[in-house]
Amino acid sequence: MRKLIIILVNLILVNYSVPLLAGVPQLNLDCKSLSEHMVISGYPRGEGYDLKIKINDHVLRYVDKCSDIYCSKREKYGDLYIVEALNKKVFTIYFVEPTENGELFMGYFYALPETVKYTKTTHGYRAQYIALYDGADPRSNTSPRAFVGNPIKLTCIHQEEL
Repeated sequence: MRKLIIILVNLILVNYSVPLLAGVPQLNLDCKSLSEHMVISGYPRGEGYDLKIKINDHVLRYVDKCSDIYCSKREKYGDLYIVEALNKKVFTIYFVEPTENGELFMGYFYALPETVKYTKTTHGYRAQYIALYDGADPRSNTSPRAFVGNPIKLTCIHQEEL
């Protein structure tokens, strides 16, 4: 009887712990502009986010992630709000920065629906599209940062998999 109980307990542990080991789907975003020397890259959601907006050597980083394995220290700057349904040609990120008086809208990034090419993969999906960024300029040294002069067009590869 004892062996049967041990076997059943092990089966239950394996059955319920394997899905937990699968993890959270990670979204990776890699965008490059043709005209400006702009790159947007990182992961805007999953277990935290770390997204870099770069023009030439100037970087603006939105980050919320654990700095150690126990998550006792967090690295945090800004917030991202994401609207996503790429299988229906929708992807938008809103950038927000905290201020003394609340949150300050710092721009947006969105896929142009007519350019979205979506492909389902074994463990997630992959998409390619052209996007527009109209938001804080990483070269700006004002507070809050000035926006880019005109929206910047980027070519993006977007992938989400376990």
